[in-house]
Amino acid sequence: MRSGFGEGISKWVLYFEGGGWCYDLESCVARSKSYLGSSKDYSQSIRQAVPSILMDDPRVNVMMYNWNVVDIKYCDGSSFAGDAVLEYKVIDSVLHTVVIRHLT
Repeated sequence: MRSGFGEGISKWVLYFEGGGWCYDLESCVARSKSYLGSSKDYSQSIRQAVPSILMDDPRVNVMMYNWNVVDIKYCDGSSFAGDAVLEYKVIDSVLHTVVIRHLT
């Protein structure tokens, strides 16, 4: 998160990082061992290329350089759409997944 200033003090950018889905337990296990599925090595895996809408340089980000910014890390494999947590044991790994429940 970065705090805004000046005229941008009350404006917000919520940046939802992309990352795709895992479709089965095997792909979820593979994801869990990368930056897309775990924050364990986050400091080493943080993106080098920052999207221009997050930059605080007014020459690059003319409109939103002084806005509040929240960079939301993607690691659940469900496109931020889940609302229930399940746990699976797969070989030597335990996965905590977020799933979508359908209301009828």
